[in-house]
Amino acid sequence: MLKIAKNVVTRLAQVRQPLRELLKQQTRSYGEFNVNIPLAAPTTDLNMGIPFKGDKILVTYIWIDGTGENMREKTRTLDKDPGAPENYPRWSFDGSSTYQAFKGEDSDMILKPAAVYPDPFFGGNHKLLLCEVLDAHEKPSSKADF
Repeated sequence: MLKIAKNVVTRLAQVRQPLRELLKQQTRSYGEFNVNIPLAAPTTDLNMGIPFKGDKILVTYIWIDGTGENMREKTRTLDKDPGAPENYPRWSFDGSSTYQAFKGEDSDMILKPAAVYPDPFFGGNHKLLLCEVLDAHEKPSSKADF
């Protein structure tokens, strides 16, 4: 699992800069007034320059959905860096929207932190947190195993 996680983080970091450079090349001209507006710029780039004050960090929880083909994520703010993955708080979500719960089942799922990496997108002390998915009874989701 750690090898897969490292490959994902490495690949994301490799793709980010060339994509940003390509998007910066897109320019719209309005008469004499030129504005550099990246077309279809990733929404994360809109707030990249905003300073993050204090000791708070952004932690992006990442997991594989029920199809086994897509990654899902959601981000939360923590007061400080907890350090090891087991010290990060667990987080819940509705598994029916990610194909991890069947109709009529208890669709609550729990994200259990498994590995933590520096966030190459937000930089600073922000983190990417790779997670395992547990069902409402805290048993591994058979549809979400790595």
